[in-house]
Amino acid sequence: MAIWSTLSSPAHAQDSAAVACDKLATIAQSGCYEKLYNAADAKLNEVYRGAIKTIESSDPQNAAAWKAELKRSEQAWIAFRDADCGALTAYEWGHGTGMGAATEQCLWQKTQARAGDLASRYSGR
Repeated sequence: MAIWSTLSSPAHAQDSAAVACDKLATIAQSGCYEKLYNAADAKLNEVYRGAIKTIESSDPQNAAAWKAELKRSEQAWIAFRDADCGALTAYEWGHGTGMGAATEQCLWQKTQARAGDLASRYSGR
């Protein structure tokens, strides 16, 4: 499935994008990481839709319950991501100028990881 293969792109490409963001002035870093986060979020949504299709074809009898559990898990993950990258990050950065970039970087990293987790769980089914 194409969704799963697109996640196997080299990690160094993602690392080089982060290095490029880090080289920018503080105010520009936030926008740079926001773009990376938005791309990762789009990929996560694509992977999630792929997982739903996999569930539907893997176990039609239990698909509704399985999909409901996946949705519940995703909602819990979103709550975790938002808590971990929200006020906690703000306090870690002393509510300073680097807080915006740190928040966007956190969102990007967590979203990228979640997409990888879902892909690895559902790609071989």
